[in-house]
Amino acid sequence: MHILHGDDCVKAGFYQKLQALFQTHPDIGAAFCRHQFIDEHSAYQRTSSLEQTKSGLFIDHLQKIAVIQRIQTPSMVVKREVYEQLGAFDRRLSWTEDWEMWVRIAAHYAVGYEVEPLAMYRVHSNSSSADKIRSGENMKDVQRAINIFKAYLPPAQAQQIVFQSRENWAIDAIHAAVAMLKRGDWQAAWIQLQAAISCKFSWRVFWQTLYLSLRSLPKVVFKILSQCVLSVSRAIRGPVVCDAE
Repeated sequence: MHILHGDDCVKAGFYQKLQALFQTHPDIGAAFCRHQFIDEHSAYQRTSSLEQTKSGLFIDHLQKIAVIQRIQTPSMVVKREVYEQLGAFDRRLSWTEDWEMWVRIAAHYAVGYEVEPLAMYRVHSNSSSADKIRSGENMKDVQRAINIFKAYLPPAQAQQIVFQSRENWAIDAIHAAVAMLKRGDWQAAWIQLQAAISCKFSWRVFWQTLYLSLRSLPKVVFKILSQCVLSVSRAIRGPVVCDAE
């Protein structure tokens, strides 16, 4: 089964390549490929990271899928029997329901991986997902998802996976905060920074925060000062009046 939202798409060869994974590895419960991010105008933004160099079984699949959201919905195909066995997407979640499902699948089945980027995921600047980032609901939902899926992680790995997951998401929130600062949205930036600290505060999170702040704040301050100078300059000059002939 393949969930393809109306504003996402796949490239030629998507179904053939993923079908080949199921045929080669009949025990897998799902398979996914790399994906490309596109904006609302279909302009290319970036390609997801290369998880491994060869297509086939996704190595260390549970740990990799549980520590961060690396699979976008249009890139994933799931056997019908898997959904029938594990149930539907969790309605308690509003932003991470797909991630929780991929972790749930990975906890019970092997997963296949295709190295070629054959799916395209569209990112909207004014989407409901963007609204959840501005409000901080995204990180609240991340913590809800972790609390749900930690129950079906292997006991020997659960603590380490949960720690790494919280840490990775905290760093993701810091990146979101920096992005909001660059847009001049100070309130959203502060909300994401608070969410990062609430999710997990560690030395890695601290140093990442310091590094991004030192790298980004001078640009933000320069942009703000430039806007202030421009505003003052316009106020001094006053409105431009054209003489009518």
